[in-house]
Formats: sequence, structure tokens, C-alpha cells
Amino acid sequence: MIPVGHVLLIAIIQFTVGLAGLLVRRSGTVASVCALIMMNSIVLSLGAVLEGPEESSAQAAGMVVLGCMVSFSLVAAAVLYSFHRFKRAVAIDEHDRMRH
Repeated sequence: MIPVGHVLLIAIIQFTVGLAGLLVRRSGTVASVCALIMMNSIVLSLGAVLEGPEESSAQAAGMVVLGCMVSFSLVAAAVLYSFHRFKRAVAIDEHDRMRH
């Protein structure tokens, strides 16, 4: 059995890698993948903290976060496709049409 502290340390490392990638890279594809990595670390930490066979609330919370991950990835793919279709570049800094 792996101690909970070790799993939480891996989840923290995974979250910081996702956050660093989100802050450093300005590509839309990389930003969406980094956000999914951060959400995956949330699922990992939920699984570590709420372990045990009697904890069905951990499974419910994990399924909610996984559902959010799927919906986020579908919306991000649709937005990136629409930006790529009209501009042929998917850089987050270049798209300021939504402000006007």
C-alpha cells in the first residue's frame, strides 16, 4: 500500500507541472492539455484522500471531476478548431476579438 502522503506529493507535482505549462506556453492546445493535467491531479488527490471500500462519495466526486474534464476537453477542442479555421494560428495572446 502506498502511503497517502506520497500520492499527494505526486498530485502536487503534477498540478505544478500543469500550472507551469499553462503559464509558460501560450498555445491553445498546450493550455488545454495543461488544464487537463491539473484536473487529473485533482482526481488523484481525491482518490488518495478518500480511500476505502465504504467511501462511495469519493467515487461520486471523482466521476464529477472526470465529467468536467470531458466537457472541458470537448469545448476546448471546438474553440481551438474554430480559431484554427478562421485564423490558422492558435495562440491565446493573438485572439482579442471577444473583448470588442
